[in-house]
Amino acid sequence: IGDGEGTLEVEDGRFKRTCKCGWNVEIEEN
Repeated sequence: IGDGEGTLEVEDGRFKRTCKCGWNVEIEEN
């Protein structure tokens, strides 16, 4: 996610993306 700003996590079918501006998205797949 480029230059190391923010995070990307994928675990147990759950996707979570955040950035240092405070924005985040979380997706759960069943």
